[in-house]
Amino acid sequence: KHVEYANSIDYPYGYFWQNTRNDSELNTDFTLNFDKSFGDISVNGFIGGNYRHSEYHYSLLQANELTVPNLFTIGNIQGNPVTDMYDEMQETNSLFGQTSFGWKNAVYIDLTARNDWSSTLPKNSWSYFYPSFTGSVILTEFLDLDSRILSFAKIRGGWAQVGNTTSPYQLSFVYQSNDPFNGVTPFSTTRSLPPVGLKPESTTSIEAGLDLRFLNNRIGLDLTLYDMTTTDQILTVNVSRSTGYSSMLINAGEIENKGIEIQLNGDILQSRDGFNWNMTINWAKNTNMVNELYTDPVTGEKVEAYQISSSWNGVTIEARPGKPFGVIKANGFLRDDNGNKIIGSNGLPIAADTPLEVGNITPDWTGGIKNSFSYKDISLSVLIDGRIGGDLFSVSDWFGAYAGLTEETAINGIREHGLVVDGVTENGEPNDVVVSADSYFGGYWGLEEYSIIDASYIKLREVALTYRLPKSLMKKIGFVQSASFSLVGRNLGILYTHSSNDVGIDPETGFGVTNTGMGLEQFQLPTARNIGFKMNLNF
Repeated sequence: KHVEYANSIDYPYGYFWQNTRNDSELNTDFTLNFDKSFGDISVNGFIGGNYRHSEYHYSLLQANELTVPNLFTIGNIQGNPVTDMYDEMQETNSLFGQTSFGWKNAVYIDLTARNDWSSTLPKNSWSYFYPSFTGSVILTEFLDLDSRILSFAKIRGGWAQVGNTTSPYQLSFVYQSNDPFNGVTPFSTTRSLPPVGLKPESTTSIEAGLDLRFLNNRIGLDLTLYDMTTTDQILTVNVSRSTGYSSMLINAGEIENKGIEIQLNGDILQSRDGFNWNMTINWAKNTNMVNELYTDPVTGEKVEAYQISSSWNGVTIEARPGKPFGVIKANGFLRDDNGNKIIGSNGLPIAADTPLEVGNITPDWTGGIKNSFSYKDISLSVLIDGRIGGDLFSVSDWFGAYAGLTEETAINGIREHGLVVDGVTENGEPNDVVVSADSYFGGYWGLEEYSIIDASYIKLREVALTYRLPKSLMKKIGFVQSASFSLVGRNLGILYTHSSNDVGIDPETGFGVTNTGMGLEQFQLPTARNIGFKMNLNF
């Protein structure tokens, strides 16, 4: 609920709105398990099913003007209330199974299969099947090696498919109500043309890995290589408005992700009753590529770009064939063949005629280091992680510099003495024209390339201090097997950001959990530092 009290400029008698959102999900599952051995061969697995029913309900009441000031009830409204309501329901039925075969505790093969029936797809496509296959061999079971040197060695590989559906109510012509006119509520169709022959998305992945442990398991190395390709993505594309619609849902595109993940684990210090120190290092590099988007089957015309999200002044995040996912396009600088900014006779950069590719949201790599220390019943863990590379558009930097609020607008006496913009003149000579700080930073408006920043960061992600009650005390209590108390802090500090991030934002706020808004820092709340207490009891 939101209220505006009386005597405000916009609402002299007060104003309020109140909405209600209700999400619910019902899951019903059944499984049948089996486990059998035939000499050196073991077989186990399960078959099962799932019924999922989800609902979302939304309602809004809004009073733009009140009769009695500051009485925030809908019965106190002047005129007509603003109302809205939306209901959404979705059902999925699933059957699934898994079978695992083992031989001499050394060779394993796992098979899985799943079939879903989704209410959000057309009847001839609402059933989709996705299997997987994985296998592994523990090499040390066949090799007579000293465990003090090589304690464990396993190779693994797998292939899998995963299906995905779309949101409800995308398949049919539907109507939406508009504001009443002369006491009659008009209805109109939505601007999205219902899809024809919509199919589920499909992701196919191949993975291979190696797990090695040395020195009686004190040092471990886990290496994974993968390649994932997503096809038949469900995308919304623009259509000619002459059709009476503005967009349409289609299956299109192919995006490939491949990369490497490495984890190194080591017990640096090890003592049963003394000081212990364990370190785990993770490093990952993902390379993605948009292989193709959509080609019109009738005209043969290809979609050159798919807009993922957008921001001020035409900044867009796009998927483009032949480019990594997440191209940032914005109004940028005109440059010469050597990449130098071309400076006009007024001493300011000249803008390019059309938006340019000024960055990409994909990081070069990600990683983290976790140190765990323990002494008797006290333990401490410290996690530091980071993301290196990738870009984002910072609205805070853009508006801050334009308004003269950021530090860069006042350093080195540029407000008093002006500055020379780095670049070359239209004749190719080095620029030497002095411009005022007001002129330079006032030029930020319309040139968003100024505020494309490197999104690298390193964070103190988590610190946890734990005290475990002694076993002797647990024996006296009897009914409690173990007990521990922890003080946990998350997002405790930003240890590093790139020099281009001179406004000091948290780059992670520009990368949410969905594609919408990815690569855009605008309107987000600062990252919260969380400190909590945890108690763990086992009976």
